[in-house]
Formats: sequence, C-alpha cells, structure tokens
Amino acid sequence: MSDKIWSNSGARDGDKIMLRGDAADFPVTYDVEGSEHSARILELTREQNRTLVQIQNLSRIFNDSVHSPRLMEIKSRLDSSYNYIVNSQREFTFRFIDRNLHSLASLMALYQQIGPRHYLLDPEKDFTYFVRVDSSLSILYPRSDAVMDLHRQVGELRQQRELAEMTAARLGMGVVAPEIALPGPDGDTVLLSSTRGKIVLVDFWAAWCSPCREENPNLVRAYKKYKDRGFEIYQVSLDQSRDAWVKAIREDKLDWIHVSDLQYWNSVVIPIYNVHGIPMNYLLDREGRIIGQYLRGSILEEKLEEILNPVN
Repeated sequence: MSDKIWSNSGARDGDKIMLRGDAADFPVTYDVEGSEHSARILELTREQNRTLVQIQNLSRIFNDSVHSPRLMEIKSRLDSSYNYIVNSQREFTFRFIDRNLHSLASLMALYQQIGPRHYLLDPEKDFTYFVRVDSSLSILYPRSDAVMDLHRQVGELRQQRELAEMTAARLGMGVVAPEIALPGPDGDTVLLSSTRGKIVLVDFWAAWCSPCREENPNLVRAYKKYKDRGFEIYQVSLDQSRDAWVKAIREDKLDWIHVSDLQYWNSVVIPIYNVHGIPMNYLLDREGRIIGQYLRGSILEEKLEEILNPVN
C-alpha cells in the first residue's frame, strides 16, 4: 500500500512537504517532495539505512558461524569488513556535512547511530565537524532547540579540550612536576623537590580508599626491592582524620614519605595534579620530570626495572 502524507512541518516554518511510502515500512521506503532540507535528510537516511543493512548482514554471518572451526578467521574478515563499512559511512558523512552546512540535515548527520547508543561520529575525535555545524546553524537557526543543544555541547567540549591542553602542559611527559609542600604526620613540611636525585613515585591515596589499601602491598614490595637503588615514594593522603591516616600507614607498613593537609577532596593538590580519583600516581625521574603515570602492580615494577637497571 502506498500512502501520501501532506505536512507543513518541514525543516523550516512554512515549508510544505509531501511524503510517499509504504506504510508497512515507511522509514525505509518513504520519498519526499517540497523541502530541500527534507530531501537532504532523505539522502542521509537512505545511506545510513544501507550501512545498517550491511552491518546486520555481517552480524548474521557471524551468528551463523559461531560453531565453525574457522570462527577466528571468519571473525577477522568480518571485523575488516565492518571497519571498511563504518569508515565509508564516516567519509560519506563528512562530505555530506561539508555540502550541507546550511541545512539542519547536517545536525542529524552528527548524531547518526550504527547500533544501540553507538554513534558514528565521536564529539571529541570529530570535534572539527561539530564546530563547523554549530558555527553555521547557530547563525541560521538560533532559536532551534536542537541547535542550541549542539551549541552548548560544543561549548562544553571546547572547555574540556582547553583544560586537557592546560593539564598536558602542566603534567605532560617530560614536564617538571609541580611542587608540593605539605606537612607529614609529625607536622613538619616536606617538599616534593627535596626528593630530587631519586626516582620518585608521587602517589595519591587515602586510608578510606579500599583500592588504595589493596594497592599498598604492591608499593611495599616495589619499595623494598628498589629503595637501595634510588627509588622513593612520596605519598599524598586525601584523608580528613589524622588518626585514620597514621593508623593506615602503620597497618600497611608504609615506610616512606607521607604528607597531607587533611582536606579530603578540598586538598590543594587536587587541581594542581588533576586528581579525579584514587589511587593515582606519577613517576618522576631524578630531575623531577614526569616519566610515567597510573603505574600499578607489576607495571610499576617493570618500569622501575627498566629505569634502575638492577644488577642480576
């Protein structure tokens, strides 16, 4: 059955569009007349549907092959085909956006999905295209809710990117780590810079942090193995209670440098070192430059083995 639907709800106020299609499968079969913007959306939708069909076919082949002795070989070929299909759709989308920056269809192109909650474009990776669409549509359709949402998203992404660039400049590989000057358990201030000349792990933790306490035995093992070769740990606590902090140091047998301002997540080190969660650490060379980050367990020992070159 072929149906006609007349509507005045085109991409722009006042547009009159005519839709034709099979009511049983309208999203796939429909055609449109009367609106340039709607025609562009149709072009995008048809290409996206072709891509989705190709992906579904690959999924069907994989499901039919799960018991095959050649499953890994088949999966490898399917993965290669999937990547080709997705990349082709991405390239089509980039060209489509460049040709249609004046159209709200370009906004739809940004948010195509190729699976449940699986978007074709990544706002961070493909930030340039989000900016292009925002710059154009914010001028042409400033009152559109969807356009305003995109503008807010681009603004937030821009702030995040600027923060990441600032963090990289302050905490990137090869950069001298920012100074820390906090009191130890006895109240005396201990400077991070006082450890120069050693390979130093700046470790952020707290007595109340279960993953931190679980990681401490790994630090103890690494410290015992490498302390005589120039390894030091400068451990910064995010505790609030001095008693809890000191008790954890004693219970976990943490025989190295400890400091804290006992300010929990309000500690002065939080913004300086971009601490969003603990345990977290940075590894510094003998001049205080950052040479590693997030080194835990065996990974830390492997890095220390490489740097300190122990005698066998």
